[in-house]
Amino acid sequence: MEPKLIEFNSELWEMFRGAYGTIRDDLKVLMGSDPVLSENEQQWYVDPSDKTESDLRIAFDNICEQLWHQMSFYDALYLAMPYLVKLYEKWQQNADFRMQGMLLTNIGIFLATDISYNHEIDDTEKVPKEILESYHQSIKIIREKAKEFLHCYKEQLKQIDEESRSMFCLGMLAMLGDPEAAFVLILGGWNQCLQYCPNCDNLNEDTEIDSILFQSNGKKELEKKIKPAESVIGQWDGQSFDHTYLWFSNLLYELGNEKEAEKLRYFYGTYTCPNCGAAGKVMEQAKLAYIEG
Repeated sequence: MEPKLIEFNSELWEMFRGAYGTIRDDLKVLMGSDPVLSENEQQWYVDPSDKTESDLRIAFDNICEQLWHQMSFYDALYLAMPYLVKLYEKWQQNADFRMQGMLLTNIGIFLATDISYNHEIDDTEKVPKEILESYHQSIKIIREKAKEFLHCYKEQLKQIDEESRSMFCLGMLAMLGDPEAAFVLILGGWNQCLQYCPNCDNLNEDTEIDSILFQSNGKKELEKKIKPAESVIGQWDGQSFDHTYLWFSNLLYELGNEKEAEKLRYFYGTYTCPNCGAAGKVMEQAKLAYIEG
């Protein structure tokens, strides 16, 4: 099934909105762009420090701000996803590494917002069936393209800056593994790890992995609270995405984000509640913290 593109003159664009309103006009700018850009035009995505903003860069930044503002979910994404896939295909045909990577990063972060925490009720009931089907079909397509991208461009990914690699990996986590885990890591900045104990309803907001782990004697102090998961570095075949902790740890490590790969052992470790002594998986209790806390 080919994802359905909702015409830009449809009233649905006013009904399904982003953080600040319709995303239609900005999306039209992107869809009308030429994938073969001049050297000057390319600066809008090659150099984030460049102060010259083209219409393309402004439109893309606007869409990103609209679709993952404060990591809330905005239903404009239902209409946008088929277009984002088409936009990706334009840059894929042009073999543009940077643009494909930027699109995949942000699409992944958009998908990290589509979790139960951001849906107080089953608001998909208000979405026409064909739009919802097209949305999910678009996700299936972009997932396969993300896998292709990783296979083709792993060496190039190692060359980009560490922060961009981190955000790319989080986008891949949301798209290929666990959007709720990506949500936790993004909101916590790879540091704060809220823990909600379902056994006694205790919420611990004091576990900050980064600020403890890399201090003097920090590892010993952190492991009083969390028993880290066993390292799985070197055990990924590079193909399977069935075991999230396995492939995500190795992707971080292989791309050069070793510090985050080390921190991930604690996010996927075991936490012992100081209130009741019950043990639970760190990531699962971090997810519960946002729901129950």
